[in-house]
Amino acid sequence: MSPRKETVDAAATRARRGALSALEHAILGVLSVSGPCTAYAVRQEFARSPSSQWSGSAGAVYPALRRLERVGLVRSAALRGSARRARDYRMSAAGRAALERWLCSPVDAHEAAHVYDPVRLRVFFFHALAPEQRLAVIAEALARLEEARRRCEAHNAEEARRADRFGRWAAAGALRLLEARIAWFRELHDALRAELRR
Repeated sequence: MSPRKETVDAAATRARRGALSALEHAILGVLSVSGPCTAYAVRQEFARSPSSQWSGSAGAVYPALRRLERVGLVRSAALRGSARRARDYRMSAAGRAALERWLCSPVDAHEAAHVYDPVRLRVFFFHALAPEQRLAVIAEALARLEEARRRCEAHNAEEARRADRFGRWAAAGALRLLEARIAWFRELHDALRAELRR
């Protein structure tokens, strides 16, 4: 058996067990909502998202689509008349089953409590900074968070015009999480500013 065949077999086994990456699951989800589309259209869907988790980079999306196709979860066909040799991707029946398995799988403790925040990690070590530096970092974070909220609100307004009610619910959840984060950072900012006045 060739090494390539072993890789495909291992990937197929991983897919059957539901061990796809978050990106691969998200791509299947995009194909289920959008229907057949090009890899570029999948990238655009990720780029449209206000979430920083999905970069939509060609270096991630194109290889993930090829992996999904190799294991039979998506199928593709060349687009006629495409100067760039674009392919139209569609989910296979196995892909639909894999998506459904993922969506129906129990939410584990890590997923439920996933609240990673790289700025909050910095706060944990603020003792290493002077009070003025702490305040400056949090003020800058708040400015970036307010920009993110404006982008998220614009995204939500766009989602409100789409027919996908679950996309609207997901967008509303993202905004609420962002607003909670802003409230916490404001509280920290006010506490740090009060410390400076003492």
